Amino acid sequence: MVKLSSKRENFELAYAALDRMVNLLRSQPVDPENDLYWSAVMSVIKGFELCYETCWKFLKHHMLEQYKIETLSPRVVFRLSAEHGLLTRDISDELIKLIDVRNATAHTYNPDLAQSVSTDIVRHLDVFSKVLSSCS
Repeated sequence: MVKLSSKRENFELAYAALDRMVNLLRSQPVDPENDLYWSAVMSVIKGFELCYETCWKFLKHHMLEQYKIETLSPRVVFRLSAEHGLLTRDISDELIKLIDVRNATAHTYNPDLAQSVSTDIVRHLDVFSKVLSSCS
């Protein structure tokens, strides 16, 4: 069985990588004609996908280990994490909002959507840090 500490470490690594990618994006002028800008946008999106997946799977494993609750979806994991006091309701609600952002990442071949998604990711970056702090 995978240990909770291993799941947390994976989440921490994914968050650190996403943070670096966001900093790279912030250092680029917004220029739809610039390939480096688009590389940064796409890196943020891919980093978000990894961070989001490791976050909800870490919480899922936490719920199973601590409360013997087996869950199947991110939405349920986020809700139950708040109900059991692992996360605040605000953090849970923000994570639930990110479900739509995560679903939209499948369509980032559309440049306007990719830019919008990357903006949402940057706006909600701190929620992952809050999850790590809450689950220490």
